[in-house]
Amino acid sequence: MNTTASNTVIVGCKLPAGIYMQGYKMVETEEPMPLGSRTVKKAVPVGDRVKINGNGAPQGATASGLVEGGYALTYNVPADTARAWMEANKDSDLVKNKLIFIAEKAESAVAQSKNNHAAKSGLERLDVGTVSKNGQQVPADPRWPRSTNANVTAIKSDSR
Repeated sequence: MNTTASNTVIVGCKLPAGIYMQGYKMVETEEPMPLGSRTVKKAVPVGDRVKINGNGAPQGATASGLVEGGYALTYNVPADTARAWMEANKDSDLVKNKLIFIAEKAESAVAQSKNNHAAKSGLERLDVGTVSKNGQQVPADPRWPRSTNANVTAIKSDSR
């Protein structure tokens, strides 16, 4: 599928479970209070809720729709829903860190995912390998848990 209809877009997502995109509008409503009521604004869903595919898959498998750069692409997302969601969440780390993007054409989506391949969600699998630093083997992944006790060192395996 190389193109989308004029009223749809392609959404690239680098979150393992994906997300749901939903449009909202703010409406005024009455909220009961002990001495009467007050007027407050409430978010009310507008339009359909759209499932955006994630890049997660079982160990050793590849997620469907995954492209170079680690993004899962979801085709035929209603353009108004996607644009409204992106605008409403423009200050979110998901948008700022380019973990989610929208594109008009498949070629553009693939190019964006290649350009943003270094973007990390922090939800990737841990790299269990080690690297040598200052003569010691330390975890390759900086997220790997470390002991807070300076007297405890990593367990070394006996290679027989």
